[in-house]
Amino acid sequence: MVNDKVLVIDFDSITKHIIRDTLSKEGYSVLNPHIDSLQDALSYLQKKEVDILIINLTLPEIDSIDLIKRARFVRPGIGIIVLSQGDSRDIIISAFQEGAHSILEKPFSPEDLARIVDEVLEKGRLSKENIRLRTLLPLYELTDSLVSELSAEKIFDQVVRLVYMETKANKVSLLLLDDGAAKLVVKACVGMPKDQVGNSIEISDDSIVWSVIQTGRPILLDGELKNSAGAADPGSVATLCVPLSIKGKAIGAIHCSKINARSGFSESDQELLSIIAGQATIAIENARLFNSVRGHQLKLEASLIKVLTAQEDERSRISAELHDGLAQWLVSASYSMQTGAEQMTSSKFEEARGELARANDIVSQSVKELRRVILDLHPIALAELGLLGALKQSIDYFNRENGVRCDFKVIGGSQSLSFINDVTIYRVALEALNNVRKHAGAHHVTVVLEYNDDHVAVSIEDDGIGFDVNAIKENTGAHGNLGLVTMKERTEMIGGNFEVNTRPGQGTSILMRLPVAAQ
Repeated sequence: MVNDKVLVIDFDSITKHIIRDTLSKEGYSVLNPHIDSLQDALSYLQKKEVDILIINLTLPEIDSIDLIKRARFVRPGIGIIVLSQGDSRDIIISAFQEGAHSILEKPFSPEDLARIVDEVLEKGRLSKENIRLRTLLPLYELTDSLVSELSAEKIFDQVVRLVYMETKANKVSLLLLDDGAAKLVVKACVGMPKDQVGNSIEISDDSIVWSVIQTGRPILLDGELKNSAGAADPGSVATLCVPLSIKGKAIGAIHCSKINARSGFSESDQELLSIIAGQATIAIENARLFNSVRGHQLKLEASLIKVLTAQEDERSRISAELHDGLAQWLVSASYSMQTGAEQMTSSKFEEARGELARANDIVSQSVKELRRVILDLHPIALAELGLLGALKQSIDYFNRENGVRCDFKVIGGSQSLSFINDVTIYRVALEALNNVRKHAGAHHVTVVLEYNDDHVAVSIEDDGIGFDVNAIKENTGAHGNLGLVTMKERTEMIGGNFEVNTRPGQGTSILMRLPVAAQ
């Protein structure tokens, strides 16, 4: 009982002395502040923890019945004992109707006082336990629901609906700070137009929520309590706002209001709302983490699909090159050798020499093509010569074998790039030159490698026939399409950008940019 506090409001000093002496011996802490008005009593009850209120039913300047009503509102679990000395039956009934638990008739014995206080305290404890149980049940249901919910929007809706039901508020809204922490965004609401959801509110326009976010502390403003006359003003508004905080940092708030209500919000409402806010922020953070992980997973799955697709495209491209080029040439060489053999049998030696020479030329060309394909599959030059050396070697080969002039320029200081960047640049450049060789009909090509602080750029421009990009995209089987798709996917898989600019008759320009880590 040491922690049980008793507030006595009676202007009879003898009665107050008896109560203080009796209850102090029993271990109670008896409070005797200077109280002259209803507002004094309510202010004290709001600021101090009080377990028992002992109040005289007949007090000058104070409406005891109204004080009992308001004390029950400010301290829902408080025990109330009324002191009566010949008061009317109507006044006593009114006291019990407003929440009094017991009556003590003057004069009273110390034994009766101690017994009644003990009984009222026990009733108060049972009342508090009932309040806790009523609070814990919706919290259990909320926690059970939120733990299994991974949609942030559904979490917002569940929270505002629970708050709306448990606090009997007219309006409830859940607001979160935007990414720049400059505005509040309404994520869910009840008792308000649905089109409010998604709206942004300037922080300066909502001082209550902004104050809660800044301080990290709840705010309870009761319009009814400000009315000393005892009746609610026609426009009175009770407001309760608690922060939504993660790791000590406020990310938003839950805001409730009651308009023209007979009773405002209580401290138990504030406690309940604070607990709900704590559960809600955990659920919101879990949903965010899940969505983030899910997003990364989807990106990885998409990247894996791209890798597998790129591998299949590469196999298809190599298969097509071998079938359309090398295989056809070797078949032609075989026919020439067979024809030469038949001519030699017929003693047509000059014709046979011609067929054999033709077969030899075809085989020589096939060997060159085979070497090119092998180099595309495994760029040995890249490992031996580095990116610049390998590009120069490939461009020199392109100039010798294709009759198209290709200029190579390097802008900026050469940087050491990652192996994957080197391979991507090398393969994209070679694929672009291969497209020029097979399809562009160009006379001149320019390859530019540009090093910058945060990225490296590669451009390949030709003066060929160009093409219609949209038509190529629509026709998957069109020539060059697989090559463009492969180059784009190679670039984007490592965080780069890939662009193609071309029009029929106006040449083609390819530009790729890859991010590079700061040195």
